[in-house]
Amino acid sequence: MKLISFEGSDYSGKTTISKLIAEKTSKENQNVVYNSGKLYLDDEDEFMREISKHCNELQREAIYTIMFFLDKKYIRDSDQRIILQDRYWMSVVAYGRFLNGEKSLHDGIDLSEWMIKPDAVIYLQCSLEEKVHRSKVRNRRSVLDKLFLTQPELVNKLELEIISSLKKFEKVLSIDTTNIPISIVADRVEEYLKNERLL
Repeated sequence: MKLISFEGSDYSGKTTISKLIAEKTSKENQNVVYNSGKLYLDDEDEFMREISKHCNELQREAIYTIMFFLDKKYIRDSDQRIILQDRYWMSVVAYGRFLNGEKSLHDGIDLSEWMIKPDAVIYLQCSLEEKVHRSKVRNRRSVLDKLFLTQPELVNKLELEIISSLKKFEKVLSIDTTNIPISIVADRVEEYLKNERLL
């Protein structure tokens, strides 16, 4: 298995770009797949996801951390997929520290040895103005949407947490997607992954 994780805050382009590359390259290689959430689904996943809907942010962080622990337990040598992952456990670390501060499970503790390590990370970011624009286009109003509009200074804090969660990885491609067509970003990411022999 090869795992490429697309990381970044909301509206940075992770989902759109990872899906676009997966759709394009899977025609050449059927092992290429798009994924979000756990890599290995089991009977408890739906149950844990349902519980998380009724939890506070700290409890939700614990549930998702445990779910990603289980991925490493179920990894199989026979798995030949090339997975373009829409966020992985690094996002749980970053968002957990951002939302829960010193109460976060990941505050000052490195639990990465319990997780599957991605072969490469694609870190996407864009300006606050671009995030607000994309939020309006999609007409979503999540907790982070409200944050962008009411407390923009906290957006920088989130980005710093994301960057901090990626420090231990050797292969990280960072791209600012502000005012760049999605197709151009996707081509750049695809070229990078092919040069690294991951696609």
